Amino acid sequence: MTIGTLSTKGQLIIPVHIRRQFHLKPKGKVDIHVDKRGIVLYPIPEDPIQACFGVLKTKKSVTSIMHGVREEEKRIEKRKWGKKR
Repeated sequence: MTIGTLSTKGQLIIPVHIRRQFHLKPKGKVDIHVDKRGIVLYPIPEDPIQACFGVLKTKKSVTSIMHGVREEEKRIEKRKWGKKR
């Protein structure tokens, strides 16, 4: 069990090995959740977009994905304008 300490100002001191494990740095942010069992802290990455890199795995290239999106938009526009005419 690891124990943190609360300062007189209510600040939580997180032990160094936990800060290193989760890459927490001074001025870093954590998301605080309260549930039935207690308080849960989730580290917020400095760059959330970069942290998501590689989460979605695909063998398609960005170009082929965008081509598919554009083709779908064209079909939607044809249906939309075709009904009004």
